[in-house]
Amino acid sequence: MTMKQLYITFAFVVLAATSAFAQFNAVINVTDLSTGLPVPNATVELGGNFLSTDPAGQVVFMGLADGTYDYFVTATCYNSGPGSVTIAGADAIVSISIEPATTNGVFFFVGSPLAITGATVQLWDAGTYNTTIVTSDPFGGDMIADVPFGEYSYSITLPCYEPVSGTVTVDCNNGDGIAVFAEPVEATTNGVFFFVGSPLAITGATVQLWDAGTYNTTIVTSDPFGGDMIVDVFFGEYSYSITLPCYEPVSDTVTVDCNNGDGIAVFAEPVEATTNGVFFFVGSPLAITGATVQLWDAGTYNTTIVTSDPFRWRHDRRCTFR
Repeated sequence: MTMKQLYITFAFVVLAATSAFAQFNAVINVTDLSTGLPVPNATVELGGNFLSTDPAGQVVFMGLADGTYDYFVTATCYNSGPGSVTIAGADAIVSISIEPATTNGVFFFVGSPLAITGATVQLWDAGTYNTTIVTSDPFGGDMIADVPFGEYSYSITLPCYEPVSGTVTVDCNNGDGIAVFAEPVEATTNGVFFFVGSPLAITGATVQLWDAGTYNTTIVTSDPFGGDMIVDVFFGEYSYSITLPCYEPVSDTVTVDCNNGDGIAVFAEPVEATTNGVFFFVGSPLAITGATVQLWDAGTYNTTIVTSDPFRWRHDRRCTFR
């Protein structure tokens, strides 16, 4: 081999080695899918290295050998996006557009310092969105995921606690979830349902409920199917009476408490009356006193009274229906 051939061979080997270890740059531009504008401060991961985009939405990974590299882009208030770039003997420039986020998670923290489990949380908007969860995490709260941006109402109900309701705005929130903190207070009242008669409730019955203090409420039954309720009765001991024309009156006591979040049910079965009073009007305009009135039937009933009140009528309340 001549010196010239040796030199050419050596130059070729050097060139090949240089090409094998050549390093190039990968330029990645990140833009907003909806506007086309650059996205600064986005994080781009490539080969275990993380870089943040500059104000022009660009990052440069340097010193890459030939090959195809996968990368992943994350940015606050944007959906994450994957991509790839290929180095083939020169620098490579690629662009990726990422989509602005349109949903966020809403965290509900019900009670403190530990969250109360078993609370029913309902979240809804003015349209078709309506979701319900039951709290189960006493430490981290509970999340409703992927809630579209907008205005929402929520309610929180829990046995033996007063209900809580409010509104919440769901937006990007700088990439953090939306937090709702609620402090339900223990209930102090309950509803008392009166079911008078069965299988259908008797309507027109007068129900009176009172305690040893100032509470005194009266309702008239009107629902033959579901009974009738006295709402917001404070916890305590109560008396009640049920009166209905042509039925014997019913009276008893009832305890009003939380009852595991259910209303207090009172079932009453009035029996039809079998007696009535008979009034005697002896003389007018004032009644004559001293008259002997005897009343009897074909059986064993026989009662006598003497009139004594010139202003009021005398009667025997014990007369049995005939």
